[in-house]
Amino acid sequence: MKTDQPQRKFLNEYREPDFTIETTSLEFILKPDATMVRSRLSVRRQCSDVDAPLVLDGVDLNIVELMIDEEYLDDPDYRYDGTQLSIANVPDRFEFRATVKINPAANTRLEGLYQSNGVFCTQCEAEGFRHITFYLDRPDVMSVFDTTLRADKQACPVLLSNGNKLDSGDNGDEHWVKWSDPFPKPSYLFALVAGDLACVAGDFTTRSGRKIQLEFYTEHHNSDKCGHALSSLQYAMQWDEQTYGLEYDLDLYMVVAVDDFNMGAMENKGLNVFNTKYVLANPKTATDSDYHGIEGVIAHEYFHNWTGNRVTCRDWFQLSLKEGLTVFRDQEFSADMNSRAIQRINDVRVLRSHQFAEDAGPMAHPVRPASYQEINNFYTVTVYDKGAEVVRMYQTLLGKQGFRKGMDLYFQRHDGQAVTTDDFRLAMQDANDFNLDLFQRWYEQAGTPVVSIKRLLKADAASLTLRVQQKPGKTRSEPNQPFLIPMRLSLFDSDGNKLALDAEGNQELVLQISELQQDFEFTNIEAMPLLSAFREFSAPVIIDNDMTQAELAQLMACDDDAFNQWDACQQYATQALLQLINADELHETEALKGLKTAYASLLQSLDDPALIAEMLVLPGEKYLSELSRPVDVHRIHGAREYVKDAIAAHNEPRMLEIYSQLNAGQAYELSGAAIARRSLKNACLSFLVRLHKDAYHQLAFEQFKQADNMTDQLGALSAMVDEQGELRESMYAAFYEQWADTPLVVDKWFSLQASQQHDQALQAIRELEGHPAFNFKNPNRIRSLLGPFQGNVSAFHAAGGAGYEYLADKILHLDGTNPQIASRMAHALLGWRKFIPQQGDLMRAQIERILQKPDLSSDVSELMQSSLEADG
Repeated sequence: MKTDQPQRKFLNEYREPDFTIETTSLEFILKPDATMVRSRLSVRRQCSDVDAPLVLDGVDLNIVELMIDEEYLDDPDYRYDGTQLSIANVPDRFEFRATVKINPAANTRLEGLYQSNGVFCTQCEAEGFRHITFYLDRPDVMSVFDTTLRADKQACPVLLSNGNKLDSGDNGDEHWVKWSDPFPKPSYLFALVAGDLACVAGDFTTRSGRKIQLEFYTEHHNSDKCGHALSSLQYAMQWDEQTYGLEYDLDLYMVVAVDDFNMGAMENKGLNVFNTKYVLANPKTATDSDYHGIEGVIAHEYFHNWTGNRVTCRDWFQLSLKEGLTVFRDQEFSADMNSRAIQRINDVRVLRSHQFAEDAGPMAHPVRPASYQEINNFYTVTVYDKGAEVVRMYQTLLGKQGFRKGMDLYFQRHDGQAVTTDDFRLAMQDANDFNLDLFQRWYEQAGTPVVSIKRLLKADAASLTLRVQQKPGKTRSEPNQPFLIPMRLSLFDSDGNKLALDAEGNQELVLQISELQQDFEFTNIEAMPLLSAFREFSAPVIIDNDMTQAELAQLMACDDDAFNQWDACQQYATQALLQLINADELHETEALKGLKTAYASLLQSLDDPALIAEMLVLPGEKYLSELSRPVDVHRIHGAREYVKDAIAAHNEPRMLEIYSQLNAGQAYELSGAAIARRSLKNACLSFLVRLHKDAYHQLAFEQFKQADNMTDQLGALSAMVDEQGELRESMYAAFYEQWADTPLVVDKWFSLQASQQHDQALQAIRELEGHPAFNFKNPNRIRSLLGPFQGNVSAFHAAGGAGYEYLADKILHLDGTNPQIASRMAHALLGWRKFIPQQGDLMRAQIERILQKPDLSSDVSELMQSSLEADG
């Protein structure tokens, strides 16, 4: 096992840097295997220790020359250990110059400066800039940058960097462009892109009348797929002005789409770098979900211009300050652009399936972690998605106007600064004169609180007491203090009418839960009401209430909060599923009978097809795993499949009727109504195909052949994924042949194939790895195979542990080339303790095997060690 791992960093040990960098001037002479980087930094001492040396980050850099002011430095004047450069006896103010040589073509980590299909590209967050040149590579060092790029003009006709274009020139075969960013920024927001790229241009006029040039860069053959991303950016710019009064500040906004990118996108100031997945789309190659994903990610990176760039993080412990806040902003944008209910359902589904599991696992950490070894491991659903829920709770507690006041004060106080989550909380508190001291616990404590609600009715007094208890959980074995939890509440009578909750007649209140047990009293309640608690999921908690299954079915029909309609359905289905998971054998229970009837009632009306489609999706296996101990994934999978079969059989005639009605050959539209129709149509098809009837297989085949859009084509393929026979094989072969030259669609083909459930599923995945189109250097292609594989019970959890061994092999392979991707894949093994011994022990064996790798990266090592050291 590697012994020279980075030292663990602790939040309480933070101190300001001894020096800061006021201006940064960079020059790149770009060559694939020998890029020269010249830097000129204006450095100022900001500590009282006049003997403190200048210590700069720099990883594996080949030094050509170093200078302080006009003097060259020789070996005795500095120390460089391959990760840090230390120079003693420096003045209080000086200019530091460095010339280093790096090899972008050999950079498989995709961190720092690298090449992707001949295009030079950077990724500097979190600590990638130190792979480019020597610097104080930390977010609280903010500098004004200018950048000059020089390259062969035939290989790299496009030369881009942050800010506004200042000048350019041509020196024969070489050309150059100089860029300047007038806004101070940390090094993690630096970017350059150089290559042969097409440009799709547009513009946006701000509310103050400034015209902003918008430019999207991609490979020439993909230039016809940027239209939706460009429109999404224009909508996002307008929304941010209308909602928060935030106007874009440069003259130019650029987006570059590249194939090889570890993340979804990066918000570099004025020059966003995107994974092609979140830019390229047309109806034939992108699904409705892809369109929504592009819209959301484009908005997310644009919103970072203020929440992340103009105001950034003091240190990486504050990562949620920018990411959680910006996720909340992009969620609200998408809700305003599309269906608020569907957006909220999808947000919560991610939270329950992934973040709740993280909170219950060995990598559980607060929204603001107290320590880390490898910062790349903390780009997590806790920091992003739970962080967004924390921001949403501010808005719930303060109201939309109060939240806006807090945002305005935050920007007024901190524009151009690197700050903390405390600064954000205090801005919200001071703007609203609202004490948020208790709210700080959401940043400092890990775990998912469990909130239990019991209804106590005194019919003779016409009063209702809600007895609310919270179990706040633990953080690293220490009991948590109670959280401040906002609960949006309504009550309905047995006829589905909303009840008044106070003397003013309010039918919805926001209750503040801040103690381990609290009673809330309501008068003029004569009969036991239906409980609509945590409306729109007003807090990231696990909810336990005393509603009967019959009451849940009523709430599915009458609640005017669409999210809670969906959630009542989820609660009902969860109860039915848990009964079957815990039973000795699968059989039709009373709960399952009731659930089938509830679904039959649900399908009678098509008033909201999108919501019905979401309600037809049963609680996920990962979520059910968090409600079961120990976890037997095969029992959970079997129970869920049994319930889906039962629903399909019970509702076959109505589902066929709905499918036929919605599959009436309408021309393709990217409208909310059309998306909703496709969503429900494909949901019904997936249930019908489960009945293994030739007629329904033929329905899927006909839809596949006639589809004029990727949503319907993929919907047919998805429905057939677990079916056996020549028809299924011919559909998958035809799909690949049709789209072999379109990488993002081939990714979809790999993903579907990797999710197929049968006895030979693992062998099928091994064969896919050997497919000519598979490439272990491309992150999207890796994720397309290994991502679905981890959720494939038949393959990943194959008897004897062969699936665990296969994943460990891939982690070990990737660790040597791209540790960030390797660590993402390693998460599937971390929860080994919660599984039954036949599974958990075999997973642990592979963790121990991975840890034997002599040069194991810190990315993977931290995860593996944490999983072994966590409490049982």
